Amino acid sequence: VEDALASFEAALAIQPASDDALRAAAEAHWALGDERGASDRLERLVRRAPDDVGARVSLAVILRAQERWDDALEQAREVLVRAPESATALLVVARIYRARDAYDVAKLVLQKALALVPEDEAMLRAEVYDEQGLLELARGDTQAAFEAFGQAITADASFAPAHMNMGSVLLNAGDFSGARAQYEAVLDADAGNLEAKVALAIARRGEGDHRVARRLYREVLQEDPAHPDALLDYAILRADFLDEREASVETFEAFLAAAPRRHPGRAVAERYLAEIRAFADAPEPPDDESWVEENGDPAEEEWVDEGDESWDDAGGDEEWEDLE
Repeated sequence: VEDALASFEAALAIQPASDDALRAAAEAHWALGDERGASDRLERLVRRAPDDVGARVSLAVILRAQERWDDALEQAREVLVRAPESATALLVVARIYRARDAYDVAKLVLQKALALVPEDEAMLRAEVYDEQGLLELARGDTQAAFEAFGQAITADASFAPAHMNMGSVLLNAGDFSGARAQYEAVLDADAGNLEAKVALAIARRGEGDHRVARRLYREVLQEDPAHPDALLDYAILRADFLDEREASVETFEAFLAAAPRRHPGRAVAERYLAEIRAFADAPEPPDDESWVEENGDPAEEEWVDEGDESWDDAGGDEEWEDLE
C-alpha cells in the first residue's frame, strides 16, 4: 500500500487536478490509517467534483471517524440532496446521531435507510441491522440489540462485525460457548482476523481453557507485537489465571507503551500494576523460626496456675464448703 501511495502522490504532483489520482490516494491513506491524509484528498476532490456522490459518502465516513460531526453531517446531507435514495448516506447520518446520543432520531433514520436498501444488497442490509443493534446497546436494551445482530447475520452470514457484536453480547451475558461460536465463524471466513482471535481467547478463558487462550494471544502478538487489546487481555490472563502475576508486569507495561492515550484499558492496567507492586513492596511476615528466636518457644515455658482471683473474690471457696 505504501508503494501504491507513493505512485499516486507522484501522479498528483504531475496532475494535481486528476480526480482518479485524488480518489486512489485517499483510499491508500485510509488503508494506512492516515485519516487526515484521506480526508484532505477527498475534500479536494469534492471541491473539484461536487456531484461525486461516492467521494462525498467516503468523506462523510472519514469525518465521522475523526469526530467532526457537523462536517460529516454536511457531507451526508449533500449526498442526500443529489441521491435521496442513498441508504449509505442515511447510515452515516444515523451513526452521527447515535454518537450524539440522539437515539430516537437515529432510530428513525435507520428505519428509512432499511426501507431504501435494495433487495440484492445483502451486506448493506446487514450493516444497517448491525447499526440498529449498536443503537439498542447504547439505549441499554440488550435483548433488542441481540435480535438486531441476529437479523444482520441472517441478512449476510459473512458480515463479520455482526458476529463480533453478537459475540460481545453473549460474552457479557456469560455465555462463553455461544460467544466462541460467533468468533469462530469470523475466523472460519478470515483466519487472519486478529480482533476475532483476541475475542475468542477471552471466550476460551471464560470456559476455563487457559492454555488455549494463551496460545491465541501469543499468535496475535506474533503477528502484531503492539496489539493493545491482546497485550492487555494476555496480561490479565497471566495475572489472574496462570499464576504469573509478577511476570505479567512486563505485559501490562508493554500494553501501556502501545495503547493509545484514550484507550479505556489504561486505567485497568495501571490498577493491576499498582496492586502487584504494592504487594511486592510489602514486608514479608516472619516465619516460625525467626519468631521463636525473637520471642521464645511458648511450648517450652512452664505453665503456672496463679488461681482465679475473680472466683475467690466472689466467695467461691465458701460456697464449696457449704456444699460439703
